[in-house]
Amino acid sequence: MADIFISYSSHDRDKALSLAEELRGFGTSVWIDQAIDGAMQWSSEIAQALDECKALVLLVSKSSLTSKNCVKEVTIAAESDKFILPIDLEDIKLPKEFKYHLAGIQRVAYSNREAIQRALQNLNLVGRTFLSDSKVSNFKTTRTDRNVSLPDPIRIAVLPFDDLSQKKDNAWFADGMMDELIGTLSQVERLRVASRSEVIYYKKHRPKAKKIADDLKVRYLVEGSVRKAGEKIRITVSLTDSAFSEQLWMKSYDGTFDDVFNFQETVSKQIAEALELKLTPKEKKAIADQPTENTEAYELYLKGLEFHRLLTRDGYEKALKLYEAALALDPKYVDAYIAVANVAATFYRECSRDLTLLERAEQNLKKAEGITGETARTLWIRGEIEWQKGNTGEAEKILLRSAELDPSHHQTFNMLGNLYYESRKMEQAIANFESALNLIETCQNYSNLITALSVTSDSKKLRKISKKSIPIMEKHIRLNPDDFAAKVGYAEALYWAGQKVDSLREADQLAASPDISGFIHFHLATLYERFGDQKLYIQSLKKSINTGFREIEAFKTEIHSDPNTQAQIDELISYLEKLIENEK
Repeated sequence: MADIFISYSSHDRDKALSLAEELRGFGTSVWIDQAIDGAMQWSSEIAQALDECKALVLLVSKSSLTSKNCVKEVTIAAESDKFILPIDLEDIKLPKEFKYHLAGIQRVAYSNREAIQRALQNLNLVGRTFLSDSKVSNFKTTRTDRNVSLPDPIRIAVLPFDDLSQKKDNAWFADGMMDELIGTLSQVERLRVASRSEVIYYKKHRPKAKKIADDLKVRYLVEGSVRKAGEKIRITVSLTDSAFSEQLWMKSYDGTFDDVFNFQETVSKQIAEALELKLTPKEKKAIADQPTENTEAYELYLKGLEFHRLLTRDGYEKALKLYEAALALDPKYVDAYIAVANVAATFYRECSRDLTLLERAEQNLKKAEGITGETARTLWIRGEIEWQKGNTGEAEKILLRSAELDPSHHQTFNMLGNLYYESRKMEQAIANFESALNLIETCQNYSNLITALSVTSDSKKLRKISKKSIPIMEKHIRLNPDDFAAKVGYAEALYWAGQKVDSLREADQLAASPDISGFIHFHLATLYERFGDQKLYIQSLKKSINTGFREIEAFKTEIHSDPNTQAQIDELISYLEKLIENEK
């Protein structure tokens, strides 16, 4: 059966068939009932096609929103956890039959082929650029089999680079090279590149290439090393075909740090050449684009990233200084402006309630947008700022605009989910967390959805999602053993999956870990409360405050029927309010 099921009304047949034709012409398998009419009986063939598809595309119009068949198809797709992409043929308000299933899901316009492409690319359902509308009507496929697929994507992983510097003090440079290659190679359409979180485990553990490739489900591995002595650097990179244990290509580059961008561009192009890929002009431009012309600013930015990823108060403070030092050298460094805004907003939410942090974030976003205009990234952070200020309605508008600009930006949907969750609009929160999860399966995205489901009556779905998340979280933790946020999410998933003994064991082990953040202590507290351990619950809440957690809104959602417990919570809130006021 086909990957994509198109749900539409007979009144919209021409547009539905046109879209199906275009998708098939680009190698995507599509199921569409071309004999559909308003009086037809809903057949077993349609039911089977819905059961076996990966995504349902709904053409939204006045006709489809009054079609009983469309309602039924969307309902079944939603209940089966299928990805749903609503495509607007006209601007129309959703009736109640569709509101629940489509709440929080970003709708895209039929004319916006790029948005449709991005949404489907995240499921690996379409790989080539869509034709523009002006060309669609003239498009004729020459394939005899419309379901013939494009060549399979080439799966590749860039492993952490070794720091061969004498003092081993250039990990930031080694990690920066890895991150840059992951980013540039991801711009090549035929490549599917393992994410940073998937490969970072191999920074400290390096089994044989075949084992790594099998674990990551890739064929090709990029490995490398950096050596930096003053301004002189040497970068060595190799490409290995794990299927044949054969090194396809290897090269060393010598120069100074001023040459780093040329090295990165050259390496990316030579890897593509070794894989016999012909880069398009667009791909060549994406690989050649430099984030800054100032390599010293780039060095400071990379060092800032190292501290930023620690997710601690000290790490945030050091990252801010380094990012701002980079901006002093290059006032047009957009990534650095966005990084400052991101850290400042996060610092405010987690560690401090100093309003100057939000002002700082806003100022940097304004400068970034002065260079690039509004982007999904800038609006995502701007939405959080308005939310932190208490302007929920404005935050919602901004985040919806972010999702419209880039429906593949999963952080935006997570932020929307958090906003709705705090407002206790659970249907919208769940819908947005599901949208984020449909875009990318991460521990955070699973944890957010599980948290939202846990305050609803849908215990069946909560258990199903929790069970589904466990193997994904276990793999992530195996590869990233220091990711405490993933570990506490794993303990919560085990609890809701019914594995309570395992959940408590994980929680206790995590609580005994040194140097865990206030954020983790708070989540452990809520888990201990579910186990009925009021003593550990209150102790963990106190630890969260003592280790710098300042998200007072989270404390205010802790409401209890037991007067003694509630009195202790109220006392902690009062203490936290005074603490925040004094810290200002």
